[in-house]
Amino acid sequence: MKEMSGHTRLVVFSIILGLTTYLGTIAFGTLSQMGLINTHNLHWVHHVFFALVWFTLGGVLITSWGKPWFPVMIVTASCMLIMPRLRGGTLIHRTNGMVGLAAYLISFVWVLIASFN
Repeated sequence: MKEMSGHTRLVVFSIILGLTTYLGTIAFGTLSQMGLINTHNLHWVHHVFFALVWFTLGGVLITSWGKPWFPVMIVTASCMLIMPRLRGGTLIHRTNGMVGLAAYLISFVWVLIASFN
């Protein structure tokens, strides 16, 4: 096994940060839909999470430019691009979020496998 390069560490860090914000957004939305948190006064928090996901996703796309997993990250970006058009709480909204998450996770595993080969 070889050691990760500095650039690979940056990619891994950006994907972990991006996944964290993505999962935080999903958790907040899910808890809201289940009625476990009252978002009447906190609706703006979900928008802040959404902006953070875009910010961190931008970092992942920049650090992954030209890498084999870059097209998979485009799937996540595409899901995020259409998300505002999908009504919250609907099946299509949840499915779109899960497709974006799956692409993020595939990219993360791909980066880890590629970095140690």
